[in-house]
This record gives sequence, C-alpha cells and structure tokens, in this order.
Amino acid sequence: MKIIYVTVRHHRYTMRSYIEPLAEQGVDLTIWSYDNLLDAVRLPKAVYILSDFDRLHPWLWEVLGRYVDLIRAGGGKVLNDPRLFRPRHALIRTLKAEGINDYTCALPALGEWPERYPVFLRTLTAHRGVGSDLLEDRAAAEAALDTALKAGHAIADLLFIEFAAEPIEGARGPVYHKLSNYKIGEAVVPTNGVFQDVWEAKYGTVGAGSDESYARERAEMADDPNGPLVARVFEIARVDFGRVDYGFYKGRPQIYEINTNPMMHAVSRKAHPNADREEAIRIMRENVMTAFLALPVGVEAGVIDVGEIAGKPDLPVRTLRQP
Repeated sequence: MKIIYVTVRHHRYTMRSYIEPLAEQGVDLTIWSYDNLLDAVRLPKAVYILSDFDRLHPWLWEVLGRYVDLIRAGGGKVLNDPRLFRPRHALIRTLKAEGINDYTCALPALGEWPERYPVFLRTLTAHRGVGSDLLEDRAAAEAALDTALKAGHAIADLLFIEFAAEPIEGARGPVYHKLSNYKIGEAVVPTNGVFQDVWEAKYGTVGAGSDESYARERAEMADDPNGPLVARVFEIARVDFGRVDYGFYKGRPQIYEINTNPMMHAVSRKAHPNADREEAIRIMRENVMTAFLALPVGVEAGVIDVGEIAGKPDLPVRTLRQP
C-alpha cells in the first residue's frame, strides 16, 4: 500500500511526521518534489496526492493533467487535478456568488477597487500570506498597492480582499478564531482551530482560547456542525485533498482559503495546558490516520510507463523545474 505525496521542493516538510505512523500501519508514504515526478520513466502504481498548486506555474498544471489521466488509466489514484484548480480570486468570487461568503475581492489588474473597507492586500500566488495591514479606505489601498508595485510585485498577482472576521472573547481578552477542516479523499475531518489576538490568526497563541471555546471545539470533533458546508466548499473547489480555513462574521461562516499543502503534525511538540484542547487534537489525529489508511484501498502493486507523456513535443516536461 503506497501513497506518494507530491509538492514543491522547498515545502516537502508538511507531511513528514506522518511517514512513521503510516508505516506502522503498513502504508508507505513517500514525499516527492515535482521534479521527481517529471524525471520518472516509470511510476509506482499508488495513490498520488498533488499539492501546492498556487506555487506552480500554469504551464505545469497542464503537464500534470496528463499525468493525472495516465496514472488513473494505469490503475492508480490521484487526489487533486490541477486542471480543475480555482485560483484564489476565482474561489472567493465563486463562493460569494454561491451565497456562502459575504465578502469578495478586487483585482487591481482589472482596474477594480474594493466596494467596502477594511481590506488587505495579498498576492494570488506563492502562498505568501497577507501583504499589508488592514486598509481602512481607498487612499490607504492606493498607497499599499503603490508600495507593493515598487517592491517588485506584478499587478497581475495582486488582489484586495475584504476583511470578514470579528473577535470572540478569549482567556485574556478578545481573540480571533480561525477554524479548519481537512479533506482527505472522501473524508472531511475537523481539526483544532487557531486563537490569536491579532486579526491575521495564523499560528495561534497557546492558551489564548477560553475554557468554553476549547470545550466547544472538543464537542465539535464529534458532530462537526460546519462539516456539510465545508464538504460543499471542497466540492465547489474540486479539491480532494487540502485544508479549508474559515471563521465567522456577523454570525455566518466565511471561507477564507483552501490550502492544498497544509502543515500536518502527527504528534504534538508539547502538551497543551487545556485538557479539552489536548483531547480534540488526539481525536483529530486519529481521524486523519483513519482517512489516510482508507486511501490506498483497491490500488494494486505495479508500475506505470510514462513514456507517452515524456515524448510529447508540445509539453516541456523535461525543462520545467520548480522551487
């Protein structure tokens, strides 16, 4: 039973902690860069998870689409088809059109400016995170865009995103709460959220959440009240593997992004001081392992010849290299 996780060369660390736990259960998890995939003459018949699409060039999306077809025809499985990948701005606007989100984005390359504030500026690609503080009006947005362009960013890679989050009461005052769910094949798995006292809740602060919020998080590991909505978002985005990050604004869930190369820890680096949070993390990791173990079912051992793809003159397979 084999899973091959394919990502960009400098971001192969995200899944490493699951190699040993899966091996103990008879599943060989191998982590490849896209160069490994492109250089292969024969591919092991396995489950391939293609990741980190927003760090890839669209030309490579086309090449990888041929690999998806070949692997599936050869008896393997593929999670995530890059041909169906919705870039950040497209996903944001689609979710607004579907009535899921209450916010949208504006593309400076189209001469667009936000219709409501505050907003923040970020890049479409490279998964860099936010590129500005919260911008309260048009003048601040224009200044932030000018700063980004002078720093070397391309206008085609920039967008303004309307801010759609609000703080909740934490252990030591107001905090922002970012929630997340994984998609692993057919499974949608709730994971522990992030509590942080800044609007860009990213890594979290240990102990920032209240005892009540940690207890609620543990309870939601079982009933996952937002699971059906998150499953619909993954379906709309056509993503088979990744992590949805979301929060609440004026009482409604707001989907922020889908990360196709999420950081996943199989073990804790240190214990959390709250028992409910520790138990929620344990339940989440157990569910993640169950989902991973289900992926290789039905995939038999063997090899797949990739010569047909490598020989196509219209595809620059041997000349594409990724960071």
